[in-house]
Amino acid sequence: MPKQKPVKIDERRLTRDERSEYVRRGKYLAPEVKERWAGHLRFVHAFQATCLIAGVLVAVIGSAAGADLVATVGIFAAVYGAVFWIGVLGWVEEAHDARAPRILAQQAADYLNEIGYGTRPTPRSSRARDVGDDGGPNYWATGGYDPDAFRRIVASHSQHELDSMRDYGMTADEWDANRPD
Repeated sequence: MPKQKPVKIDERRLTRDERSEYVRRGKYLAPEVKERWAGHLRFVHAFQATCLIAGVLVAVIGSAAGADLVATVGIFAAVYGAVFWIGVLGWVEEAHDARAPRILAQQAADYLNEIGYGTRPTPRSSRARDVGDDGGPNYWATGGYDPDAFRRIVASHSQHELDSMRDYGMTADEWDANRPD
């Protein structure tokens, strides 16, 4: 089974506590998953012990009564309980180990959904954040206070380009300089 790739997240969008919880949920199984898996193992152990003990009892009773067929069935049940269920136990543990990475990745993704990570805005660069900090309007597209230039830029660029400039923390000059066309 191919290894599950971790989800790429922008850690600037998480607080320190959220980041540590995200990492924890990606490394350790949830208690309810551990309990469910422990229940699977308890069932296999109980069935194995039942087959082993019942087989030994039937074999002892069958040999004491002189019934070779009953003793043979008891020995078969005891061997079945001892050998076959050890294989089943190994198969169950292998199935758990194979599912663990997917479950851990799902736990981490569920946590991101819980905290609303997908709806958070992308943080802008520090320069873009500092521009409008004086309480006045934020003319992020010009890199400073220049309302006339800002109006020209808004008129000459599409809404998609303006949104991308703002999201990436770029001025219009930087955006235009990095255009492929």
